[in-house]
Amino acid sequence: MAVVLVAAGTVTLTVTPAGDRARGWVCRDFDWGCATPYTLTVQTDPDRMTLGAASTPRVASYVTGENAGVPPAPPGGRDDCYGRAGWAASLGAVPADTTPVQLDLTAGPDETVEVVGFTPRLDGLAKEPRRGLLLTCAAPPGLAGEVTSVNLDMVLSAAGARVVVPAPAGPESMLRPGTSGSFLLAVTATTCDCRWRVEVELEVGGERRVLTVGPDGARDGTITDNPGQPSFETSGSSQARPARYLRGTWQ
Repeated sequence: MAVVLVAAGTVTLTVTPAGDRARGWVCRDFDWGCATPYTLTVQTDPDRMTLGAASTPRVASYVTGENAGVPPAPPGGRDDCYGRAGWAASLGAVPADTTPVQLDLTAGPDETVEVVGFTPRLDGLAKEPRRGLLLTCAAPPGLAGEVTSVNLDMVLSAAGARVVVPAPAGPESMLRPGTSGSFLLAVTATTCDCRWRVEVELEVGGERRVLTVGPDGARDGTITDNPGQPSFETSGSSQARPARYLRGTWQ
């Protein structure tokens, strides 16, 4: 069983130990209190991530649809690209070129949790990049720290074959009981307007677990197990017209 809690850009998935072969029957049959094996928090708002002006890939620029018209002023009428995630979503705009997804994982007190890798999955047919406005600023912020790149163009060229992106090598991907770690994904697209989700493969107490991450958070199982889950959307910006908000107007 999984409980999904949703709150403004942050979604937490708490997984009960019902699936653990070694302890699940004890928790169920004897009604013992058992700790959760792990907790996963999904962050999709770049303003809540660690950003750096000189880092790449760039984030917080958005592409509108071709017939969307001229958008209203950005938050505060500023030209700094910050605070725009919710505003852009309300316009129907989608992230340009890169969608950042931060996964914050905490192992429970009894199990070691290893992050094995990430498998991007496309939902439906990919389209040409959007042709509307590229809502940007003078210096779009970039992601700071260790970033795992997930390339949707590579998934398209694989023609249905599974593309697995390994988790960062080293102890950072092996969480001992009670410890936490963050994994920052930069999901990129240059040749499409792609709808997608990503499967996260874990090993928990020697057992393989798969979670599917979408904009509503993480769900147990693969993408096939979660047909009703919403998708992320990322569009290449090559066919969009750059626009900055200067002196009270989009230029």
